[in-house]
Amino acid sequence: YIDNLRENGIEVVELHYFKDTVKSDDSKIYNLVPIEFLNYLFYSDSIITDSFHGTALSIILKKSFWTFGDSMRIRDLLTEVGLAYRMVNEKGNVLNNNLKIDYTNSSIRLDNAIETSKKYLIDSIGISEL
Repeated sequence: YIDNLRENGIEVVELHYFKDTVKSDDSKIYNLVPIEFLNYLFYSDSIITDSFHGTALSIILKKSFWTFGDSMRIRDLLTEVGLAYRMVNEKGNVLNNNLKIDYTNSSIRLDNAIETSKKYLIDSIGISEL
């Protein structure tokens, strides 16, 4: 996928996490601290990820994104907010997918899920409000 994107003139920055220092070129970034990771996501035009946190933060930041892989956790999140179509299998081509996401409905669904979670926590720990 990355080579395909680069061949089509799209700038790609790869974010990796390794405990050991790894030599990298300009397009591969290693050993990010959380604020650096968030900064890269915040200032990205589009995000391609295979992680739950990359997916969740893409939604929160209302970014154009695609998620690869077959994680049940990611699939459940994407289904919950109505964005399951943003999961791309290994044969998918992100260049043929719609870049823009209308977050109107997804934001409402996410807000409802957050409220349901808060209510569950409040009821579970027996307090009046979070």
